[in-house]
Order: sequence, then C-alpha cells, then structure tokens
Amino acid sequence: MISLGYILLVTAFLLLIAIMLAKSIKEAVKPEDPGPLFIDLLKTINEREEPMDLKETMYQLIRDAVQGKNRYWQTEMGSGEVNLRGRGNEEIKVSFGKLKIKKGLKIKKVLVVMGNLETEENVELKNPVYVLGETKIGLRNKVNSLTSTGKVTIGDETMVKGFIDSNEDIEIGENTVIKGKVTSEKKIRIGRGTQLKQVYAKEILIETETSHRKERMQPEIKIDLNLAKIYSLEEKGKIGRELIELREKLKPEYLKNRKTWIQGANTLRIKGNLQIPSNQYIPYNLIVEGNLKTGRNTVFAKGLCIKGNAEIGPENTIGESIKCHGNLEIRENCTVQDCIDCEGNITIDEGAEIGIGDKGGAIIAYKKIYLSNATVRNKIYAEEGIEIKKAKPKGRSK
Repeated sequence: MISLGYILLVTAFLLLIAIMLAKSIKEAVKPEDPGPLFIDLLKTINEREEPMDLKETMYQLIRDAVQGKNRYWQTEMGSGEVNLRGRGNEEIKVSFGKLKIKKGLKIKKVLVVMGNLETEENVELKNPVYVLGETKIGLRNKVNSLTSTGKVTIGDETMVKGFIDSNEDIEIGENTVIKGKVTSEKKIRIGRGTQLKQVYAKEILIETETSHRKERMQPEIKIDLNLAKIYSLEEKGKIGRELIELREKLKPEYLKNRKTWIQGANTLRIKGNLQIPSNQYIPYNLIVEGNLKTGRNTVFAKGLCIKGNAEIGPENTIGESIKCHGNLEIRENCTVQDCIDCEGNITIDEGAEIGIGDKGGAIIAYKKIYLSNATVRNKIYAEEGIEIKKAKPKGRSK
C-alpha cells in the first residue's frame, strides 16, 4: 500500500519539474535577454579617451555654473578664481590667468586653470588637473592626472598616479614614475630613470646619456642572385641533383650544413639557432626556429620572425618589422623601419631608431621594455612596464 508521505514526495518532485519546464518555455518564447551584446568592430580606439572625457566634463560643469542652469552649483567669487561645489560634493577650483603654486602646498580640489600652470618643488595635486595653456610641474611633485592644451614639462622625481596628456609636446624629467598613459598629439621626450607603461605620440625620444651616433659604414652588399634563382627553380620542381649540390656551395658560410626552406619568393625558414656574422646583406624575410644573433652592420632588407631569443648586433638595419617569441636585445645605433612585437622582455641600447619608415611603428612587449637613448614613432607599450636607463642620483635642495 502506497503511503501518503510517498504520494506527497512524488507530487512535490513533479511540481518542481513542472516549474522548471514552465520557466524554460517562457524564456524560449520571450527571452529576458534580447540577444548578445553588440560589439562595434569598426570602432577606432582613441588612446586619449580618458583625458578627453575629463576636458568635456570640466567644460560642461563650468558652463552650467556660469549660466546658472543647475541649482546644485554654488559659486564663491574670489580674486581671479571661482570655487565650485557639484552634485557629488566634489570641489573644483577654477583659476583665471597664470597660476603658480608655491613649494610644499597640497591642492585637494579638482583644478582647472584658464592660463599657464607652474608648480614649485614638493607640490601635491591630489585630484585631476585641466590646463588651458602650458604646464610646468616642479621637482618631486605628486600629481593625480593632468591634461593640457599646451606644452607640458614634468620635473625630476615626480610621481604621477594617472595619465599625462597634451595637445603639444611633453617633456618628462629624470627618475619620474607615471602609472597611467602618456599621450601627445606631437612629441614626447623621456628622461633617464623614468618608469612608465604606455606612451603614445607621433614621435617618442628616449634620452639617457649624450649619445654621439657614429657614422654608419655601409656594408659590402653581395646579393645572392644565383642562390635566389636556384631556390626559385627548386620551388617550381625544376631542379636536379647537380643544382642542389651547387645551391649548397652558393650558400653563405653561416647557412651551410643547416636545414633551410624557401617559403614563397621572399621568405627563408631556418631550423635551429642562427648566428650571422658582421657586414652581411639578407634579401629575404627570415624565420628562425631557434635563437638569433647577428654581428655588426648587417642589413635585413625585409622582416624577422624569431621563435626563440634574439640579439640584433650594433648598427644593424631591419627593413620591415621584428616579431620575437622570446627576449629581444637591440644593440646601439640599430634601425627598424616598422614595428617590434615581443612576447618576452625588450632591451634597446642607445641610438636606436624604431618605426622610422613612412608608416611609422611601435614597440610592444608582453613583459618589460628597457630603453636607453632611442627614437620611436607612434607608441610604446609594455605589459609589465617601461624602464629608462637609470640616472645618477641628484642632490636634493635644502
């Protein structure tokens, strides 16, 4: 005989299944989520978006306060200054004309300067700063974030918590730390000992010690036309044993007894580690399935892809880009026409020029970038930060 408790248990179980089934049918007929989130793949990323948002916000707040459109705003008129208090209880100081902040002062308000801004040493700006003019930040300042319409100069040993942005040039002193982006429509000059993560500009100059760039000796160019022709014949299946032997004789010394493949008309793949001596001319794209080390004054007409670590010797020229899966070292006075992309650390010695081709270029590292004197076009980004060659400590003023 079936007990009443058993019947109640089965009924409760069937009721639970019915509820779950009803919710499933409802979701299928009329889903609460109208569909997947739309992603605009054509949207252009603006590296200056954050400072531009700050500018727009400040403009709207000041406009509303002046026009009396918002009853939450209260203004206190002072000598060349207006103090605003907004809906979120934030305090905003608007200064008209040139503003100079004395040594050791702490400014807790959001600061808007309708003119040039200058700070003396050990000043602390605890909130964002918007300057409609030029900006000169003194020694050992602490800055929240800064956007300026004019030239920006950041003093030595300054700490910046957020971004630095300008429509004009930016000059960053020595031993400075910037945790946010540094962006400019023109040129950024970075002093030695500086630590940062992302830099975007039309031209980026890394300055350490005074660098006297040596006049580069032109390598004796020997284009292996016969070797290239033989590779082409081999690719088309029109090569016999005799030509294969001839090809081996025509190989450069550093490629002999090494497994190589021709990929297309302009790309050479090499198995294992490769060491290229000085004063060579390489007319191919090169794929190295190991480590690469090059001598002085070697010219690569095209690009490089290295599956291991790479050391590019002094005064080398790379005609296109470098892709490295390990760590990459670029020695002094090297030139890279396009970009550098590296999955490890990048070390670039003084005198290097990156992205100097017509399209410019960039340096991207998934770990750290260590820089000396160098010139870079467009941007520098390192997942774990950028370090400029350390400067000698300066004596502090008393």
